[in-house]
This record gives sequence, structure tokens and C-alpha cells, in this order.
Amino acid sequence: MSPTAQRSANPKPLLLRPLPLTLFAALACAVAVMITHGWSDLGIARHEARTTATVTREGGRKFSTEYCYEVNGQKYTGYGSPGYDQGPYSPGKTFEVSYSIVQPSCSVAHSPYQFISEIAGFWAALGIIGYLLYRRHQKARPPRQ
Repeated sequence: MSPTAQRSANPKPLLLRPLPLTLFAALACAVAVMITHGWSDLGIARHEARTTATVTREGGRKFSTEYCYEVNGQKYTGYGSPGYDQGPYSPGKTFEVSYSIVQPSCSVAHSPYQFISEIAGFWAALGIIGYLLYRRHQKARPPRQ
């Protein structure tokens, strides 16, 4: 039996082929990023306002900074890290946070657009992996006759 006939007699399922597998993995990673924090960041980005927050506790939940901020006389508490480049935050220190005008209890200490770069990074990494898988698959194929 020729190699071509063997391949057509026992084809791989579509999802296990290199390109569909890579695209599926990329989509799954993008969805995972959106589920973990992208939806709230997107809501903040759509209705963004900024205010000053004060650190209330360093290294609180999930090794992040706990902060409080005020919107229209109402106090809110948030958790997050303003950034690695700005050093440690001790209680009493202030920094700017973004919050949603529609839902002021939703805030982020970093840019609300940060999740876009994370998704782009996943897509780029998975694109490279997909390309490498494709090249490996092409080298493994017998030449056409």
C-alpha cells in the first residue's frame, strides 16, 4: 500500500492536526485570560475614571497591595499591584487607580488595557509554536511522487 493511500485510509481527527490544534489552544488561552481578569478590565476601560488610592495593607490577598479609594463620598477597597517598576508600596502611600463609572467598586491598580497585551503575547507564542509544529510536520512527511 502506498504512503498516500495509508494516510487517506487512517486520517487524523481535525483537532489533532497541527494548525487546528494551535488555533484551538490560542483561542482557549485568550478565553482563559478574559475569564481571569479581562472582563472586568474591559468594563473599566469602557467607562474609565481615575482617582487617587491609598495603600491600606501591603502583600494582602494573592501577594498584592490592598488599597482604598473614594468615589462620590463612598469608600471602596481594591486589590492589585500598581506595577513592578514603582517599587514596594507601604501603608499610607498613594497612587492612581482606574475604576468604572458604572460600577465604582470595580477598580484596577494597573492599566485596564493590560489584558490586551497579555492576549497578544499568548497569540504570538502560540503562533510560533504552531509554526514550529507545522515545520516539523512538513519534514516528517514523505515527499510526493
